[in-house]
Amino acid sequence: MAKPYFAREDAIRRLHDTICMYYGLPYYVNMEDAGDPYKVRIYPLSYFYGEHSGKEKARIVDYTDEKFDYKQFPLGYGYSKKHGGLYFSRIPDRKQQQGLSYSTLRIDGKMAQGTSGMLSETMENCILGKYPTLEMAIDLAKRGNGIAPFHRRMAVASIDRGLTVLKYRLRTVATLESKKSFKLLDNRDKEFLRNVISKEGVSVT
Repeated sequence: MAKPYFAREDAIRRLHDTICMYYGLPYYVNMEDAGDPYKVRIYPLSYFYGEHSGKEKARIVDYTDEKFDYKQFPLGYGYSKKHGGLYFSRIPDRKQQQGLSYSTLRIDGKMAQGTSGMLSETMENCILGKYPTLEMAIDLAKRGNGIAPFHRRMAVASIDRGLTVLKYRLRTVATLESKKSFKLLDNRDKEFLRNVISKEGVSVT
Protein backbone atom coordinates (compact mmCIF):
# COMPACT_ATOMS: atom_id res chain seq x y z
CA MET A 1 0.00 0.00 0.00
CA ALA A 2 1.40 3.41 -1.01
CA LYS A 3 0.99 6.59 0.95
CA PRO A 4 -0.44 9.51 -1.02
CA TYR A 5 2.18 11.57 -2.81
CA PHE A 6 2.57 15.23 -1.91
CA ALA A 7 1.06 16.32 -5.23
CA ARG A 8 -0.51 14.76 -8.30
CA GLU A 9 2.54 15.87 -10.31
CA ASP A 10 4.77 13.81 -8.00
CA ALA A 11 2.58 10.73 -8.50
CA ILE A 12 2.74 11.22 -12.28
CA ARG A 13 6.52 11.56 -12.22
CA ARG A 14 6.92 8.36 -10.21
CA LEU A 15 4.24 6.09 -11.66
CA HIS A 16 3.22 7.21 -15.16
CA ASP A 17 4.38 4.99 -18.05
CA THR A 18 5.62 2.21 -15.73
CA ILE A 19 4.74 -1.36 -14.81
CA CYS A 20 3.39 -1.88 -11.29
CA MET A 21 1.69 -4.83 -9.62
CA TYR A 22 -1.98 -5.07 -8.73
CA TYR A 23 -3.32 -8.17 -6.96
CA GLY A 24 -0.02 -9.87 -7.80
CA LEU A 25 -0.24 -9.26 -11.56
CA PRO A 26 1.72 -6.77 -13.71
CA TYR A 27 -0.08 -3.77 -15.16
CA TYR A 28 0.97 -0.81 -17.28
CA VAL A 29 0.17 2.43 -15.44
CA ASN A 30 -1.17 5.52 -17.20
CA MET A 31 -1.83 8.62 -15.10
CA GLU A 32 -3.70 10.62 -17.74
CA ASP A 33 -7.39 11.45 -17.27
CA ALA A 34 -7.88 9.13 -14.31
CA GLY A 35 -10.01 11.66 -12.47
CA ASP A 36 -9.38 11.55 -8.72
CA PRO A 37 -5.86 12.69 -7.65
CA TYR A 38 -5.18 9.23 -6.17
CA LYS A 39 -6.46 7.27 -9.17
CA VAL A 40 -4.43 5.59 -11.90
CA ARG A 41 -5.52 3.90 -15.11
CA ILE A 42 -4.01 0.41 -15.45
CA TYR A 43 -3.84 -1.98 -18.40
CA PRO A 44 -2.97 -5.71 -18.32
CA LEU A 45 0.16 -6.36 -20.35
CA SER A 46 -1.89 -8.59 -22.64
CA TYR A 47 -3.57 -5.38 -23.85
CA PHE A 48 -0.37 -4.72 -25.81
CA TYR A 49 0.25 -8.13 -27.42
CA GLY A 50 -1.46 -11.19 -28.87
CA GLU A 51 -4.90 -11.80 -30.28
CA HIS A 52 -6.62 -9.61 -27.69
CA SER A 53 -4.29 -6.65 -28.22
CA GLY A 54 -6.13 -3.37 -27.75
CA LYS A 55 -9.39 -5.09 -26.78
CA GLU A 56 -9.05 -5.49 -23.02
CA LYS A 57 -10.45 -2.66 -20.95
CA ALA A 58 -8.39 -0.47 -18.67
CA ARG A 59 -9.24 -0.30 -14.98
CA ILE A 60 -9.15 2.78 -12.78
CA VAL A 61 -7.83 2.02 -9.30
CA ASP A 62 -6.51 3.91 -6.31
CA TYR A 63 -2.72 3.78 -6.05
CA THR A 64 -3.07 3.80 -2.25
CA ASP A 65 -4.98 0.49 -2.43
CA GLU A 66 -3.18 -2.16 -0.38
CA LYS A 67 -3.16 -4.42 -3.46
CA PHE A 68 -1.38 -1.83 -5.63
CA ASP A 69 2.39 -2.31 -5.38
CA TYR A 70 5.08 -0.22 -7.07
CA LYS A 71 8.02 -1.88 -5.31
CA GLN A 72 10.70 -3.42 -7.50
CA PHE A 73 10.03 -7.00 -8.55
CA PRO A 74 12.74 -9.43 -9.69
CA LEU A 75 13.71 -9.49 -13.35
CA GLY A 76 15.88 -11.90 -15.35
CA TYR A 77 15.10 -14.14 -18.28
CA GLY A 78 11.68 -14.08 -19.87
CA TYR A 79 10.32 -16.43 -22.53
CA SER A 80 7.53 -16.48 -25.08
CA LYS A 81 6.94 -18.70 -28.09
CA LYS A 82 6.93 -15.71 -30.42
CA HIS A 83 10.14 -14.02 -29.27
CA GLY A 84 12.08 -16.78 -27.51
CA GLY A 85 14.24 -15.78 -24.56
CA LEU A 86 15.26 -12.27 -23.49
CA TYR A 87 17.17 -11.12 -20.43
CA PHE A 88 15.75 -8.12 -18.57
CA SER A 89 17.68 -6.04 -16.03
CA ARG A 90 17.50 -2.56 -14.47
CA ILE A 91 19.89 0.33 -14.31
CA PRO A 92 19.82 2.79 -11.37
CA ASP A 93 16.67 4.90 -11.56
CA ARG A 94 17.81 8.47 -12.17
CA LYS A 95 14.27 9.75 -12.63
CA GLN A 96 13.04 8.39 -9.31
CA GLN A 97 10.28 6.42 -10.98
CA GLN A 98 8.99 3.73 -8.68
CA GLY A 99 7.44 1.34 -11.18
CA LEU A 100 9.47 -0.34 -13.93
CA SER A 101 10.16 2.14 -16.73
CA TYR A 102 11.64 1.46 -20.17
CA SER A 103 14.06 4.33 -19.50
CA THR A 104 15.76 2.20 -16.83
CA LEU A 105 15.37 -1.16 -18.56
CA ARG A 106 18.07 -3.20 -20.28
CA ILE A 107 17.17 -6.03 -22.67
CA ASP A 108 19.98 -8.51 -23.35
CA GLY A 109 22.41 -5.97 -21.93
CA LYS A 110 21.29 -3.07 -24.14
CA MET A 111 19.07 -0.13 -23.26
CA ALA A 112 15.41 -0.68 -24.16
CA GLN A 113 14.24 1.27 -27.18
CA GLY A 114 10.70 2.36 -26.36
CA THR A 115 8.09 0.30 -24.56
CA SER A 116 7.64 -2.61 -26.99
CA GLY A 117 9.99 -4.97 -25.15
CA MET A 118 8.63 -3.92 -21.76
CA LEU A 119 4.96 -4.31 -22.68
CA SER A 120 5.27 -7.86 -23.98
CA GLU A 121 4.34 -11.43 -23.20
CA THR A 122 8.03 -12.14 -22.63
CA MET A 123 8.17 -9.51 -19.88
CA GLU A 124 4.91 -10.71 -18.36
CA ASN A 125 6.22 -14.29 -18.15
CA CYS A 126 9.46 -13.00 -16.62
CA ILE A 127 7.62 -11.11 -13.88
CA LEU A 128 5.31 -14.06 -13.16
CA GLY A 129 8.12 -16.64 -13.33
CA LYS A 130 6.60 -18.73 -16.14
CA TYR A 131 9.21 -20.90 -17.87
CA PRO A 132 9.56 -24.11 -19.86
CA THR A 133 11.07 -27.05 -17.99
CA LEU A 134 14.79 -27.73 -18.40
CA GLU A 135 14.00 -30.65 -20.73
CA MET A 136 11.76 -28.44 -22.86
CA ALA A 137 14.36 -25.65 -22.94
CA ILE A 138 17.06 -28.05 -24.17
CA ASP A 139 14.73 -29.31 -26.90
CA LEU A 140 13.78 -25.77 -27.95
CA ALA A 141 17.42 -24.71 -28.16
CA LYS A 142 18.41 -27.78 -30.17
CA ARG A 143 15.60 -27.09 -32.63
CA GLY A 144 17.03 -23.65 -33.32
CA ASN A 145 14.67 -21.56 -31.21
CA GLY A 146 17.37 -19.22 -29.92
CA ILE A 147 17.80 -18.84 -26.18
CA ALA A 148 15.34 -20.89 -24.13
CA PRO A 149 15.20 -19.95 -20.43
CA PHE A 150 14.03 -22.41 -17.80
CA HIS A 151 14.76 -20.20 -14.78
CA ARG A 152 14.96 -16.50 -13.96
CA ARG A 153 18.77 -16.61 -14.15
CA MET A 154 19.43 -19.58 -16.45
CA ALA A 155 18.81 -20.50 -20.08
CA VAL A 156 19.88 -23.01 -22.71
CA ALA A 157 21.14 -21.99 -26.16
CA SER A 158 22.59 -23.65 -29.25
CA ILE A 159 25.61 -21.98 -30.80
CA ASP A 160 28.01 -22.78 -33.64
CA ARG A 161 28.39 -26.38 -34.79
CA GLY A 162 25.36 -27.52 -32.83
CA LEU A 163 26.96 -27.02 -29.42
CA THR A 164 24.34 -26.63 -26.69
CA VAL A 165 25.33 -24.43 -23.77
CA LEU A 166 24.03 -23.25 -20.41
CA LYS A 167 23.82 -19.51 -19.78
CA TYR A 168 23.82 -17.96 -16.31
CA ARG A 169 22.42 -14.47 -16.69
CA LEU A 170 24.09 -13.46 -19.98
CA ARG A 171 27.25 -15.55 -19.57
CA THR A 172 27.93 -18.89 -21.24
CA VAL A 173 29.08 -21.03 -18.31
CA ALA A 174 28.70 -24.70 -19.28
CA THR A 175 28.20 -27.15 -22.16
CA LEU A 176 25.62 -29.91 -22.42
CA GLU A 177 27.37 -33.24 -21.88
CA SER A 178 24.48 -35.70 -21.70
CA LYS A 179 20.68 -35.61 -21.86
CA LYS A 180 20.37 -32.95 -19.16
CA SER A 181 23.77 -32.71 -17.48
CA PHE A 182 26.21 -29.84 -18.04
CA LYS A 183 29.98 -29.48 -17.74
CA LEU A 184 31.18 -26.16 -16.37
CA LEU A 185 33.72 -24.18 -18.34
CA ASP A 186 36.96 -23.29 -16.59
CA ASN A 187 36.78 -19.86 -14.99
CA ARG A 188 37.46 -18.26 -11.63
CA ASP A 189 33.77 -18.43 -10.66
CA LYS A 190 33.49 -22.16 -11.25
CA GLU A 191 32.73 -23.20 -7.67
CA PHE A 192 30.29 -20.35 -7.14
CA LEU A 193 28.47 -21.30 -10.35
CA ARG A 194 28.44 -24.97 -9.39
CA ASN A 195 26.76 -24.10 -6.10
CA VAL A 196 24.11 -21.71 -7.42
CA ILE A 197 23.26 -23.87 -10.45
CA SER A 198 23.09 -27.17 -8.58
CA LYS A 199 20.84 -25.59 -5.94
CA GLU A 200 18.24 -25.20 -8.69
CA GLY A 201 18.32 -28.92 -9.42
CA VAL A 202 20.52 -28.70 -12.53
CA SER A 203 23.19 -31.41 -12.84
CA VAL A 204 26.65 -29.86 -13.34
CA THR A 205 30.13 -31.40 -13.26
